[in-house]
Amino acid sequence: MISDHVNLILFILPLFFLALRYATAPMNEPFLSRVNTLAAPIAVIAIFTFTNYDILYMAVVVLIANMFISYKLLDSEGENW
Repeated sequence: MISDHVNLILFILPLFFLALRYATAPMNEPFLSRVNTLAAPIAVIAIFTFTNYDILYMAVVVLIANMFISYKLLDSEGENW
């Protein structure tokens, strides 16, 4: 029970806010932050230490969202719009 709260506060919520930063970035300016690429594997900690399936589902969604952002940022050759 306590470990789920720790996973939620330390891992899932910060990664969710990082994904929201990309999703709400202005469209007319390039998004240059590479923090999602470094922080995305942190969600794996929450995936392997869950005790409640809600935490597992949230961690998987956050991992997929941040990996998609990492793919979009690292795959582009020019500026990222």
